Amino acid sequence: MIAITLNSMVIFIRTSYSLPLVLLFSVLLTGCMDSASSTSVVTDQQRQQAAEHANSTQLLAALENIRAFHERNNSGLQLQAALPAAEFERLSAAFPCVIPDELQTLWSWRNGESSDVFIWYHRFLPLQEALSQYRILSNTPFSGWSRYWIPVFSYEGEWYGLECGDKPRSGSPLILYTLEDAGRLAYRNLGSYLQSMSRALDEGAIIWQQDGWNAMDGAKPYSRIFSELNPGIAFPYYIKP
Repeated sequence: MIAITLNSMVIFIRTSYSLPLVLLFSVLLTGCMDSASSTSVVTDQQRQQAAEHANSTQLLAALENIRAFHERNNSGLQLQAALPAAEFERLSAAFPCVIPDELQTLWSWRNGESSDVFIWYHRFLPLQEALSQYRILSNTPFSGWSRYWIPVFSYEGEWYGLECGDKPRSGSPLILYTLEDAGRLAYRNLGSYLQSMSRALDEGAIIWQQDGWNAMDGAKPYSRIFSELNPGIAFPYYIKP
């Protein structure tokens, strides 16, 4: 199902549209945008902070905690085996930018999932699929997707993409891209995203039920966790007053 907000109306479309057709809605809703200029959503200071706070040990600990949560709650998570180093190098070389160390840590842990439940509705993309979606997103005219964003997690017309660059980085800002308003800075880096979610699961701010995910009290508890781990960044989702 795709949800599109148009003139204050929310339109739900139950369908299995392919990615290019989904992006057609993006063009209609966001208008003509130059994807090359969309990196302006992140400042150099934010890039520096993302790199300074990158921590592979904490990132891996958060991943393992999230995996253990799924195991305890029988969510149906099906992680894929980690990519061999040679295969990771081959696939990552296909991007026209240097993948941040955080992404190498992530895909060296597991190569995505074959389910679609990893983090609060978002699917953890295998590297092969991330590359395929990157090519579509970055080559679609006026989509607003930057060639410096690598898709990592997705959910029905919504992607989290990590910024890459011309030089190696330990960590990079995490961008939230939607059909409604293109891209914006969402988390300080990939590690802070995973740590935020890991802590939210531990504290019950986000829970798993038989019918899927649920953010407690309109996501207010999670927004407080978010603010602690991502200072100076606006919470990426609407919170009911």
